[in-house]
Amino acid sequence: MSFAVKLVTEEVSVEPGGSVPVAFDVTYSGVDPDRLELTVEGIDPEWVAVPVPSFVLEPGQGRTERFFLKPPRESHSTAGNYPFVVRVRSLETGDAVTVQGVLEVKPYTHVSVDAQPRKVSISPFRRSAEIAVNIANLGNTSQAMQLMASDTDGVIAFEFDKDQIRLEPGQQATAVLNATASANPFLANPRLQPVTVSARSVSSPAVGATTSLQVEQRGLISVANAIFLVVLFLLGVAWYVTRPKQPSMDILTAVPMNPIVGSNVVVRWSAQNATSVEVNVGGMILDKQPTVGEYTFTTKNPGKLTITAIAVGEKNSPPLVQVVDVLPKIEAPVPQIASFTADSATVPVGQSVFLRWKVNEAVTSLSLSPIGVQLDPRNEGYQLRSDKPGALELKLIARNADGKVDEKVLTVRFVTVSQAVIDSFECLPDQISGPGGKVTLRWTTRNAYGAQITYGDVKIPITSQQGETVVEVTQETTFTLTVVDNAGVAASKRVKVSVVVPEAPSPDAGKDAGLRLPPKGSEHPAQEPLKTGGKMSGGGF
Repeated sequence: MSFAVKLVTEEVSVEPGGSVPVAFDVTYSGVDPDRLELTVEGIDPEWVAVPVPSFVLEPGQGRTERFFLKPPRESHSTAGNYPFVVRVRSLETGDAVTVQGVLEVKPYTHVSVDAQPRKVSISPFRRSAEIAVNIANLGNTSQAMQLMASDTDGVIAFEFDKDQIRLEPGQQATAVLNATASANPFLANPRLQPVTVSARSVSSPAVGATTSLQVEQRGLISVANAIFLVVLFLLGVAWYVTRPKQPSMDILTAVPMNPIVGSNVVVRWSAQNATSVEVNVGGMILDKQPTVGEYTFTTKNPGKLTITAIAVGEKNSPPLVQVVDVLPKIEAPVPQIASFTADSATVPVGQSVFLRWKVNEAVTSLSLSPIGVQLDPRNEGYQLRSDKPGALELKLIARNADGKVDEKVLTVRFVTVSQAVIDSFECLPDQISGPGGKVTLRWTTRNAYGAQITYGDVKIPITSQQGETVVEVTQETTFTLTVVDNAGVAASKRVKVSVVVPEAPSPDAGKDAGLRLPPKGSEHPAQEPLKTGGKMSGGGF
């Protein structure tokens, strides 16, 4: 190897939202100038910024290069250590050197609290009110939050349905706050009580958030309303004593006033000083009706429909008239589901997948089967989580106002994720000229308790976490690296090498087509983690 790489600092730390430089020294001992390429692996590419991805070194020259790690200030940038690999590869010879480092993401805290509704009222008829308190953990560490509420004058008792809530990074939860007045006066003017709701971390009291709302405390009746009612009562008594006794229609209503053909209309009336009421509904007379009553009929034809009512007594009252405008029946537009997708078709067990849909404006009701969830058509999607592995067939059912249905089916597979990780698996070169040639398979794994490379019917057991092997191929071949963890859960990765066939092949070309395979190996039942390095050639270590 004509060059060497060393990290200046193998461990660096940064708080989400910040940036930390990582410096490394490169020394070159070759005889000709060489261009080196820098890549950073094992960490989210969005966290990495490489100002100079490649550089040239002269013979005997050494230099210090750097790149930057900058995890975003978001909840998924959880606090902890993240190992990464710096790979420096010669663009001239293909030789590569890797060094490992560790990024420590520091914890940060951010909690928000909100209450809905912002204003509630309590009275002798409604002695308590419920408030939804929403708490969100916007930091990158889990928090156990203690909930508290108090009013300025101490006249209201507060009780949460749960006093403590544990929130993981990015998680939010809702607690129900019940506000009850300690006293409910019969005669009192309305009074607003300012209320403060707070959430504090149990382990770090300095971490917390507050919000405010108002509780309006009302008496059974206010002083002004009591005076008004007394005056109104006296006026009513005076009017009742002095009012004429002639029959009169007080009320004539039709609900609805703009019905659709085939719907029901309810006619209600009320008369005073009358023996009966005569109602005329579009030419159909209903006589000797009670002074207070109602009548329901079904509309048949569109157009204007006149309804009259007369109070019958010694002298009949003038008619009271209502005109109903019957509208023709309009069918609701057909419901349509334009799309129903999942952000990922395969999801690890215990994690969530976001379901998205697009529906037209005709959809009034949306449900998800078989889990039986009612959805809001105006929302963009729904977060689905499963703790059981397997394929889950989801059916999105859309209905319009007339009950017509449109459906779409989507299958999401929840899988168990292996703890064994394939950091890299590559084939060099990935293309060779016919009739064949040798390729180098190179791999790097972590936490593997068993591994093998397969192609065709050949199985090559792997006994090291990192290594390479040389295989001779004569046709396009796909190599599969499979690793298993200590629980037997597998993970795999594939690479492919293509063989370019000459334009004018000889008559005998293809006689020997196929793989010249190394001796077949049996699967290696690993009982211990694989070794940390190794190399083999021609199918063996």
